[in-house]
Amino acid sequence: MQVPSVLDCCDTVHPDPLGLVRRSTQRLHAFVEHGTPMARLVAPDCTLGDYCAVLRPLTRIYTALDRKLTAGQCWRPRTVAPYRRRSPLLQLETERWCDVAAKAPAHAPKLDGVAAYLGVRYVIDGAQFGHRVIAASLARSPAAVVVAQRPGFWSTSFVSPAEWRRLCAALRCLGSRDEAAAAARAARQTFELFSCELQPRLPRSA
Repeated sequence: MQVPSVLDCCDTVHPDPLGLVRRSTQRLHAFVEHGTPMARLVAPDCTLGDYCAVLRPLTRIYTALDRKLTAGQCWRPRTVAPYRRRSPLLQLETERWCDVAAKAPAHAPKLDGVAAYLGVRYVIDGAQFGHRVIAASLARSPAAVVVAQRPGFWSTSFVSPAEWRRLCAALRCLGSRDEAAAAARAARQTFELFSCELQPRLPRSA
């Protein structure tokens, strides 16, 4: 059963939940972009090996998130577009370029309401805006062959600008401080999942 739109219930003014989500994830977002192997994707000397080092964990991440968001469709407001799964294209690229199969991570953020659903979608849908930058950078790098293949993950539009605006509007209209906090917590946990899975694994000492 589809839940009502949070926009229909937004009749009082609350502190901006969207602003809270943005502020509480800013450092985590920057770390994922610049402090993990994701940074190699926009490097001019990015190689196919660099790409696979990122592709494998990304496939694990999105496989888990796809499952969560698909199972949590009951929490999606009517004004928010249906979620489009990312993992099929990533799995295709993993099979195409990498010699090791990717496995899903053990944990993904818990979805227990509209606020948590929107918090996770904020991170996943917002990542779309970096895809064009990555695709353009890969096209100029030694890994250029990646973006020449179709269909491709980085060239696929999962979210339109209008759909992104509706998602942000739904976040702004969360009805309480507790809901705003729940959205921010889910968004942070999603970035933490990316951070954890993208970190290079160090060998254990004997």
